[in-house]
Amino acid sequence: MAIAMAWLVLFQGLLVSVNGHDFNYKEALTKSLIFLEAQRSGKLPPNHRPAWRGDSALDDGKLANVDLVGGYYDAGDNVKYGLPMAFTVTTLSWAAIHYHSELQATGELENVRWAIRWGTDYFLKASSRKNRLYVQVGDPVQDHQCWMRPENMKTPRTVLQIDSNTPGTEIAAETAAAMAASSIVFRKIDRPYSRRLLNKAKLDELLWAATWLFIATKRPVYMKYIKEDAISAAVAEYSWDLKYAGAQILLSEYFFKGDSSLLNYKNHADSFICSNLPQSPYHQVYTTPGGMVHLRDGANTQYVTGTAMLFTAYSDLLAKYNQKVFCGDQQFDANHLMDFAKKQMDYLLGKNPNNRSYMVDFGNNPPKQAHHRGASVPVLSPNAVISCPMSFVHYYNKNQPNANELTGAILGGPDRHDNFNDQRWDSPMTEPCTYVNSQAVAVLAKLASPVRSSMAIAMAWLVLFQGLLVSVNGHDFNYKEALTKSLIFLEAQRSGKLPPNHRPAWRGDSALDDGKLANVDLVGGYYDAGDNIKYGLPMAFTISTLSWAAVYYHSELQATGELENVHWAIRWGTDYLLKASSTKDRLYVQVGDPVEDHHCWMRPENMKTPRTVLQIDSSKPGTEIAAETAAAMAASSIVFSEIDRPYSLSLLNKAKLDELLWAATWLFIATKRPDYMNYIKEDAISAAVAEFSWDLKYAGAQILLTEYFFQGDSSLSNYKNHADSFICSNLPQSPYHQVYTTPGGLVHLRDGANSQYVTGAAMLFTAYSDLLAKYNQKVSCGDKQFDANQLMDFAKKQMDYLLGKNPNNRSYMVDFGNNPPKQAHHRGASVPVLSPNAVINCPTSFIDYYNKNQPNVNELTGAILGGPDRQDNFNDQRSNSAMTEPCTYVNSLAVAVLAKLASPGAKSS
Repeated sequence: MAIAMAWLVLFQGLLVSVNGHDFNYKEALTKSLIFLEAQRSGKLPPNHRPAWRGDSALDDGKLANVDLVGGYYDAGDNVKYGLPMAFTVTTLSWAAIHYHSELQATGELENVRWAIRWGTDYFLKASSRKNRLYVQVGDPVQDHQCWMRPENMKTPRTVLQIDSNTPGTEIAAETAAAMAASSIVFRKIDRPYSRRLLNKAKLDELLWAATWLFIATKRPVYMKYIKEDAISAAVAEYSWDLKYAGAQILLSEYFFKGDSSLLNYKNHADSFICSNLPQSPYHQVYTTPGGMVHLRDGANTQYVTGTAMLFTAYSDLLAKYNQKVFCGDQQFDANHLMDFAKKQMDYLLGKNPNNRSYMVDFGNNPPKQAHHRGASVPVLSPNAVISCPMSFVHYYNKNQPNANELTGAILGGPDRHDNFNDQRWDSPMTEPCTYVNSQAVAVLAKLASPVRSSMAIAMAWLVLFQGLLVSVNGHDFNYKEALTKSLIFLEAQRSGKLPPNHRPAWRGDSALDDGKLANVDLVGGYYDAGDNIKYGLPMAFTISTLSWAAVYYHSELQATGELENVHWAIRWGTDYLLKASSTKDRLYVQVGDPVEDHHCWMRPENMKTPRTVLQIDSSKPGTEIAAETAAAMAASSIVFSEIDRPYSLSLLNKAKLDELLWAATWLFIATKRPDYMNYIKEDAISAAVAEFSWDLKYAGAQILLTEYFFQGDSSLSNYKNHADSFICSNLPQSPYHQVYTTPGGLVHLRDGANSQYVTGAAMLFTAYSDLLAKYNQKVSCGDKQFDANQLMDFAKKQMDYLLGKNPNNRSYMVDFGNNPPKQAHHRGASVPVLSPNAVINCPTSFIDYYNKNQPNVNELTGAILGGPDRQDNFNDQRSNSAMTEPCTYVNSLAVAVLAKLASPGAKSS
């Protein structure tokens, strides 16, 4: 970025003297990187510098039969979180790319590369399984109950994965950004490794969101992005967490309309069909002896209804455009696909070896013991006292039918041998989920009302239609009844204040204080399964798939009289998502404590368990569900576009896509592919923000993209303006200054790891300063202008504050400068080196190591701690985690700034 700012510093042997205050920035940089080494998990290399650290967590992933050894502990505990780790890698890569010369001059370039590779090697392992991403290792609850070094930990190394059998949220966009950015770092020194990284980007969420945004807006920018997206993949399943096939089938219509550049999507859609059809020579997906699609035990019916929905939708397209699917030398037409979809639905409704229905209150011998709190516990007084231990005795363990009929719920279903156990405790078989039913709606609507769909297929010959009672192959099912009851189940899953027309009479109002702990209204939405937790990602997917049914099967739903109920089912979810995204730069993604909830078997109307709120913002660990939320908002906006235009627009405008922008930016920088830039150029989702962190990356993307504006691409002026807005919001001299600074001059957004905002702001100011100098530009904040020198001065002041130039005259980097902190909130640093076989007593570990008012026994060299409060007060106590806990991403953001300050004579990239 070539900024000539050596006048800022007097450079002598890398010891810098500024304003009478001396800091050895080279030392600070070196120690910042040593801290990252101290955060390593796994088998440590011979050149590992913190001598007190040893190998740890060498069995990580063993519980899931996958190698997840390695990676980083992000803070002072022993849990590995995927999203903060990916952000750490991305920001280190940014430093390595743009400050290559400075890092080379300080002799730290190789160490930065190793720090990046320690993370990317782990991500390659975490994404090694098809259609699965491992996003966390370790149990935070158990870990936080024991204060121990990672070398000695005995707490469970639970593995959290994103697949369609485990609730979770999507970190694909940040992982893609990390892989793309790091691929540039290794491009010239290890080309095969660089390509592996770039090819591993997992972007089905991004594709899904972009597809629905195009359908909703018809904006060419989304289609331009989609057309050349090589991240699309041939898959054999479709679920709430793997949406490639859904996007591919939606996009195939545009191929059939004549857009040959979408051939890849059509081929992948065909591949999905060929993988699932038993008659296909490319058949991959297991089907039970009775003919049911079976991918895995545990909520397997989601794959059954999901497959049936996609086969129904693709069948309609084939009929409309007179097309066929080619599987090797075999061809399959619309009739074949619809027949398969119908067989899957018929299996669930009763045409199976057990001759029983898997939909509650429908057909022959339906299940009676759904694994569902609300259905199994009788209606009690709102003030009833519930004993959690006894709740399992009274309600869960009793081998009796549920007290309340969970009408329409499609349960988890039988195993791979068609065996089914109607027992409440057998949750893989008997637990229902909203997204199982939401995917059944389109299929049931089609079967119940074989009129022409909005995809215009004439397939009425498949069924003999008489009073909505369908007779096929001698087997009678009332699909209209099944559709109605499927929607009634969704009503039974409602949370909040129920409307007067609510059909399940045994349900009442519940969770009317949801969000109160966070001072936000989060009343409403859906419980997705048999517990009383509200998870944002499955809920958003439920809304997306219901909206798909409402848009493409409008006529069928209207014919069955259920269209209005589908609209209400969608709106119950979108009203909640609007609340969940009502706070700027924050998305509430979960309400309820799963651990506490699973310790008590009770109806939601009577629950007394904590209604903990999980939010995505930059002060709390979490993962990004922005893309699915965007898809839900975009898809549902189409549903309401003609019946409630203002509501439709509010849904479309609420799409939150900073993750998508961040990923697309790095993918463009890494690949120079025009489709990424085409997407970026007109992306109205970019927003003016005042902070930059691991979970709010707009400003980072905006500053990266501003260089292309300075190079002459005027269509990127929006990004340049937003980058300026970030600067103006943070600079105290700016008339638009928003961000609070302490009396001592420190950027302070919130208590708790505040130093991440300090190093984040310093990094962006450094990067933008370089751009301004390179292109001879200034930032205009109202009637004031600021040049490169002023931005770099601000960045330096922030870093100098952390290193010791502050009212307390102390450093906030361990083992650096004057009076550095001694009690970092960090297990590994505070517990002495013990025998690998040492017996750790978790309760007394806090007495022995945590509570002692003594310096840590091991020096956590280079760690930048959370830092002082808004009045510049700092308490160097291990127990004050808000002030004394370090985080990898705090240091990763500092690397570029320290490299710049330590080597002012080098030319930035």
